[in-house]
Amino acid sequence: MKPAWKICILLCFLVLLPFIFAVFRIIPEKATRWHSKENDSLLMAVRHSTNDFYLYRSEAVGFQLELIRAYSYTRSQAYRIYLETDENKRWQALLNGKVTILVCSRDDSTLLRYRQQHKVFYSAPLEDYSNAVWVVNKENRHLLADANMWISYYRTTPEYNFKWQNYFVLRDPANVNQQTVLSSYDQLIKQYAKRLDWDWRLLASMIYQESRFHPEALSYRGAYGLMQITPAAAEHYLLYNIEEPESNIEGGTRILRSLQKTISSDSASLYDNTCFILAAYNAGANRVAQCRRFAEIQGKNQYVWKEVAEVIPLMKHPIHYENNDIYRFKGAETLNYVEKIMDRYELYKVLLSE
Repeated sequence: MKPAWKICILLCFLVLLPFIFAVFRIIPEKATRWHSKENDSLLMAVRHSTNDFYLYRSEAVGFQLELIRAYSYTRSQAYRIYLETDENKRWQALLNGKVTILVCSRDDSTLLRYRQQHKVFYSAPLEDYSNAVWVVNKENRHLLADANMWISYYRTTPEYNFKWQNYFVLRDPANVNQQTVLSSYDQLIKQYAKRLDWDWRLLASMIYQESRFHPEALSYRGAYGLMQITPAAAEHYLLYNIEEPESNIEGGTRILRSLQKTISSDSASLYDNTCFILAAYNAGANRVAQCRRFAEIQGKNQYVWKEVAEVIPLMKHPIHYENNDIYRFKGAETLNYVEKIMDRYELYKVLLSE
């Protein structure tokens, strides 16, 4: 005969079983992935406003941005922000399928016009402050069922309530002043970016990645200051007074200029050259040269950053490069470094004037 406690556990499980199934029915199942013409990411056109998408402490934040992140995470799908402030271009990108989802108010005149023409369809409201909805074109109409199911579920969660409180109570959109400068070093960054023939916002993105604009930042490797200059680099490039912010920026740009001369190639685009220079600043010029040689061995174009980046993860496995005079390289930190700088640069271009 079974012990009484085992029988009690079994009975409790049978009683709770219907509730367990009910909970799992509430949570949206993963459905067909949203597609854009460019790739398999969710491409979102978000409004540049103080409750959707704006700069705060030099990073992109916003309630709609939070919802997009949560939704894409639920779907195990990457997302990208469509960086366009022109409303007509935003709508055209949605209509031609370049953009997956466009965020706007349910009372938007353009939405009402296109809806009457059956060109677009919109979701359930995402929040009540501005009646924001997600809009899809007619080809993606069937996907709204998945979005509406997720919205109805997510709006009941503590996570949603926390985000809503953060953006509409603690940071009342009517009282938020949008960030127009990145740091107290913007003028210095603009001055030294000219020496590189770079957009100052690119150099600013790099400095933010290095130090978050903290002039006394110190890494566990001994790298110091806004541009995280190591003692070895300071000695090699004859850099002095790197404790002083302007000297640190000047020293960092001197290193970048040297890398430009060493790494830049006429066979690579401006974008690709920039990515290789950033990678070299993080991992060293010799390491980047080895990555390029390894990419060529793998049949990739060594002058295209994307192709080189694809094979860098293989460099942590010696089996892929034995007898080729190439050393083991994990590469994840460098790949992440370049990606974050370039993505943030794209945001800065939209959210900050030249």
